[in-house]
Amino acid sequence: MFRKSWLFGWQLRGENPELPLAVLSDPWRGDQTTGKLITGQDYAATFKRSDYHTFEWVRNVRECSSTGTRTLVRNHITDWMAQNQSWSADRWRPDIIGRRLPALLFCYGWFGVSANETFQRAFAASLALQTRCLALDWQRMPAGLAQLQALRGLIIAQAILYKSERDVTALCNLIAPKLKFQIYQDGGHKSRQPEKHLEIMRIILECRMALSHVGQTEFPVFDELVLRMSAMAKIWLHGNGQFAQFNLAGTSSADDIKQVLSNIRNRTRTFQHAPETGFSRLSSGRATVICDTGSSIDATKNICASTSAFEFSVGAQLMIVNSGQNSSDARLNEVLRQTAAHSTLTLDGLNNEAVSKNRIARLSDCDAGPAKGGNLISLTHRGYEASHGLLHTRQLFLATGGGNLRGMDKLTYTSAPGEIPTEAIVRFHLHPAVSAAMIRGGHILLKLRNQNAGWVFKSKGGRVSLDNSVYLANGRRSACQQIVLRSAADQIQTVGSLVFNWAFQRTLKF
Repeated sequence: MFRKSWLFGWQLRGENPELPLAVLSDPWRGDQTTGKLITGQDYAATFKRSDYHTFEWVRNVRECSSTGTRTLVRNHITDWMAQNQSWSADRWRPDIIGRRLPALLFCYGWFGVSANETFQRAFAASLALQTRCLALDWQRMPAGLAQLQALRGLIIAQAILYKSERDVTALCNLIAPKLKFQIYQDGGHKSRQPEKHLEIMRIILECRMALSHVGQTEFPVFDELVLRMSAMAKIWLHGNGQFAQFNLAGTSSADDIKQVLSNIRNRTRTFQHAPETGFSRLSSGRATVICDTGSSIDATKNICASTSAFEFSVGAQLMIVNSGQNSSDARLNEVLRQTAAHSTLTLDGLNNEAVSKNRIARLSDCDAGPAKGGNLISLTHRGYEASHGLLHTRQLFLATGGGNLRGMDKLTYTSAPGEIPTEAIVRFHLHPAVSAAMIRGGHILLKLRNQNAGWVFKSKGGRVSLDNSVYLANGRRSACQQIVLRSAADQIQTVGSLVFNWAFQRTLKF
């Protein structure tokens, strides 16, 4: 009721910015394909887009460069301003305003400069009103990404609408410690989610642009943060330029990632191991291995039960993957979070991470670096210790040249009390572009699409088979295959350990 009252309206009164509005070059490109879909829709269909009220879709329309697109966008903005002259709970939510203001202001040079003065005045007044509301409301957002998005919007608006160096610098001094709190010392976002990590990098880069616009060229905190974060982002990168699909990642396009990384002023060297964020990377020749080595800070906040899982790519082609990205189906997301949806070992179908069941995949050992003939990742986690008295050790060795990936999975009995396990299973989910067939000797022949060389999977210590799997990408489910190694585990408390040895070896051309 207060928000609808004259008193709140009085609080939002203030001066409108002078015309013409400053034009700031947009650092981000849109997606032309999505833009063409939007321009081909009617008003109602565009209005129903989940991102409609953020106006971030304007970038996509801009990429079309077809006749009438500027008019189309101005018409949408005019209608929106007419329908949203006063506060509403959803469309004026601080994080939504914090996304809407930068999107419109960065694109203004494309759609607004050529508009008539009536539109420009109404547009400036609307954005000023939203900025004043955001200045009052940003603290309503809980600490985290939403609050950072709100503050980012306020910083961009103050820089472009009012050109106040003092206010922009003060706001950047306010957001800087909040950003630092979100980031581990090794540069990773505390969520361990690549998509959130990338969004935080965009926020920092846009704030740095706002500072530059008002004449402030030095802000060491932003420079240091974004350098560390870019190095971490490169750990997740496959040869196709996209992130490995850990913690339901994978929705960021290669172009989005490239745009962010290309805006980093100083080059950063990719490192192999980020112990706090909990990821390691091996790379040689055209081959890349990315492994979830578990956060050394807090193993109880993992999004997925994926500790020790890995992905393997050859050039731009993914070969071994995790099952998928974040989807709009909450039940499907629960399935994709399970250990069995990742390329690693499971025991009796149980997740290696389930805090409510006292299964926490804390690390007792982890290392990554050079080894004789290549590079090695070695880790041991305690995910099955409380329930079964077992430790899981995984080693991944990528030979120099990238033509041989060897692995070892070992369950070791610690003599602690626990349930007697029944079966251990190691899964290797194959990308849909990889076809597999059993051959003599219990080996599996693998063919990667558009590549002449084949690969052979060999194993020792378990029964090998091929099974069906599923892969989620770009909102679509695709059928694929998985290699499965099985072994009875009911004697492990007697014999002390259970070991799987396996390898992916490049073979002759087909």
